Amino acid sequence: MTVDPVKPLLHRHRTLCEHAVDPLEIAAGLEARGVTDRSAARFRHRDVFSLAEELYARVPRGTDSRTDSSGWPQSVRPSGTDAPADRTGDDATWALWVLAPGLAATLAVVAARTVPDALRSGAYTAGAVVVAGALVLAARRGPLRGPRTSWAARLCTAWLVVHAVLRGDPAVAVALACAVVPAAWCAHLFAAGTRRLLASSRGLEEFAARARPVLLAIVGLYICALLAVLTALRVPTLPVAALGALLFLARLFAVHGFTRVATAGLAAAVLAGAVVPEWGVAAVAAVLLTHATVTLARASAHAPAVIQQKENPS
Repeated sequence: MTVDPVKPLLHRHRTLCEHAVDPLEIAAGLEARGVTDRSAARFRHRDVFSLAEELYARVPRGTDSRTDSSGWPQSVRPSGTDAPADRTGDDATWALWVLAPGLAATLAVVAARTVPDALRSGAYTAGAVVVAGALVLAARRGPLRGPRTSWAARLCTAWLVVHAVLRGDPAVAVALACAVVPAAWCAHLFAAGTRRLLASSRGLEEFAARARPVLLAIVGLYICALLAVLTALRVPTLPVAALGALLFLARLFAVHGFTRVATAGLAAAVLAGAVVPEWGVAAVAAVLLTHATVTLARASAHAPAVIQQKENPS
């Protein structure tokens, strides 16, 4: 009697397979649980993607969830259920919401500079509250949306931005707020690009090799856009560009489920900036980018269902 090597794996990861909207999500989930292309050979498959396709096909998605002795479903999947669902959770209005922080910061600075000197501090404080609210709204929609970040991450972000503003001028806050727009579009392009790579790659190693250049290109595109904003607003480019790159990378990690990495990077930047003000933040940003070329090049970083469970695996 021939032993079916896939059947035990199916039972072990049945919940993942039942809730996946396509084989790609199963492949990402298997990778997150330690299954590699090399270990897929034990299940008579050339790579994890091929193994995921069989697991997806074996799991019933009709009303009858019974399987035969080999693990294949007895029921037939209803027509139309193969189509992947829309997992963005947002419509195109996110492109408008990401404009809000820059607009709010610009109006706040203009308003604060027109009031009497005695009211200026209060005006800046009120403006900071409004900008913070706009940032929260922008981060809860579209490509910048991710798992809820910790208060430590928020405090570190606030500290870094306030410190940069105090060392420069309010135009720094306007520049960083305006940079939310290219950050959102770059995050959108990265998510769309990696999703296409998932669909066309035939293995985890192939996907990683193709995803790294995409990540580096996206980060480079964001930095170029940020430099253009800084130049237009006549803001010192090097320190603020380093901070902008750090915040963008931290948000990318958070969006893809690595909230602890994002928090650790922000906290390290606070410490590094205090110890070595000239290049501490830039050094941490470089470390985060290096880590991103490994972590965000994994298939498991790009499956929504896996993202929600990444730091709390079952």
